[in-house]
Amino acid sequence: MTLQEAIADITKTPKWHIGKMKQSTASMTVKAIRAGDAKPKTIKNFMSLFGYEVEREMLWKKK
Repeated sequence: MTLQEAIADITKTPKWHIGKMKQSTASMTVKAIRAGDAKPKTIKNFMSLFGYEVEREMLWKKK
């Protein structure tokens, strides 16, 4: 799945950030990723928090 599809999958659940990070940090990170402003390391760390890993460049799969 693409990065945008993975983000949509993560954020579709209400209160998806609980137990991972503060709400403000989570929403700012998602906003930066969607806008294309996030660094690759930030994206990788964020995605791994939610159980995703890089399958191929820019394709993600849930572990």
